[in-house]
Amino acid sequence: MRLIFDGEKEFELKMSLWGVIDISKSVVYMMASKVEVVMKKAEPITWGRLDTPPPKPQPTNEKKED
Repeated sequence: MRLIFDGEKEFELKMSLWGVIDISKSVVYMMASKVEVVMKKAEPITWGRLDTPPPKPQPTNEKKED
């Protein structure tokens, strides 16, 4: 999501959502003091959370030398 305001102010948010969004049924409301984003899920399933957690780094089997 990327918002551009008057006076060269920008806001950008990148996230991987838990599922698919139906953009034809989603809306954005821009008001003087806030922005509301209403996203409609494409499938009527429960999400564990809004976004997917970032991948955890895989542990390495390398031994540290003293």
